[in-house]
Amino acid sequence: MSDDLKDLYDRTLKEIEGKPTRWDRFSGPNREKFLDIVKVLDMMHDYLMKLMKKGRRMAGALDVVDKVEEVAGLVNRVPLQIDPENWPRCFVDVTEDPNRLRAARDALVKAFDSFKKIYFDVSLKIDAKRRGRWVMTTPILFQHLRDAMYGLDQYLKAS
Repeated sequence: MSDDLKDLYDRTLKEIEGKPTRWDRFSGPNREKFLDIVKVLDMMHDYLMKLMKKGRRMAGALDVVDKVEEVAGLVNRVPLQIDPENWPRCFVDVTEDPNRLRAARDALVKAFDSFKKIYFDVSLKIDAKRRGRWVMTTPILFQHLRDAMYGLDQYLKAS
């Protein structure tokens, strides 16, 4: 069963890696495209927190929980850098400060790299062991991180 699940998570990951990013799929001004992409990070942080909560209650997942917590902290830094005037109340604008945008990008790259390293551990030790209706959340989280990182890169290039 575990090998089948790993294969399923692996195939899903490869499908996501082959898809265009949200930046490429949507047209419109760069600022709006970028806001659309990074607004998802708030939701993503909530999903990471739920994975951590679930993982803390599971035997053999505490090592993974610590790594997910690191990723969640990095993800939470991004909106703070991008919209320091309004975050954490809401997310409505993009700073023009290139230093803040680069700091946000650095946090996203670290979060993405860290999550990619633990993708299978999180998937198999926590995500796949949820009860009830089951939706694979780790591939979705991976896609949001990838899209946000790419979107920020494109936004920085256009600025």
